[in-house]
Amino acid sequence: GRIEIDPCIPSTLKEYTVHRVLRDASFDITIKNPNGKQSGVSKIVLDGKTIEDTTVPATPGHHVVEVIM
Repeated sequence: GRIEIDPCIPSTLKEYTVHRVLRDASFDITIKNPNGKQSGVSKIVLDGKTIEDTTVPATPGHHVVEVIM
């Protein structure tokens, strides 16, 4: 499985963190919105590595995801 990262938030919300579990994978996802966007992703960093997709693979284990809008 995969988790799609596609936040849609108020422009005044600058940062928040969520925890998600999918099967044997857990994710701590931090959304950073420095430019006050309401949607769209500029960059996703999965476990310290930038990925080119807006979906994150649900491989077993704990993962840290940083999303820059």
